[in-house]
Amino acid sequence: MIPLILVPDSSPDLFVKCYENTNVIHSLSYKSNVSLIWGPLTDHSTGIFSYSSGYHVCMSVTVACITPGNVKRLLLDISQQYPPRKSSLLLEWAKSPHFCNGQCNLPRLSHEALLGSEWLKQ
Repeated sequence: MIPLILVPDSSPDLFVKCYENTNVIHSLSYKSNVSLIWGPLTDHSTGIFSYSSGYHVCMSVTVACITPGNVKRLLLDISQQYPPRKSSLLLEWAKSPHFCNGQCNLPRLSHEALLGSEWLKQ
C-alpha cells in the first residue's frame, strides 16, 4: 500500500490480520514516504471512520505470477472492486505482463473503472 494523500492526525487507517494468528489484529496509520508490504495469507481492511476534513488516497500494488493453475486461488484474494473477479481477464493480462524485460505495459483504465461510477458522479 502506497499512501498518496493523507489526513493529518487521523486515527488508525488500516487493520491487518495474518492467518497464522487470527486473534491478533494490527492497527496502522499511514505515513508519508512509507509504503506497507505484506505477503500471502494476510487480510487487510480500511478502518470505519469519518474524517472531519479531507480524505486519504492509497495505491495498492499486487505482484503475482498468474497461470491457469493458480488463477482461481488469486481470484479468492481480490478484495477491491477493480479488477473484476474474472479469470479470463487476469489470464489475458498475464499474456502481456505489466513489467517485463525493462518494459512497462500497464493496462489503460477509464476514470469510471479506476474510481468507481458512484465516486466519479460526485
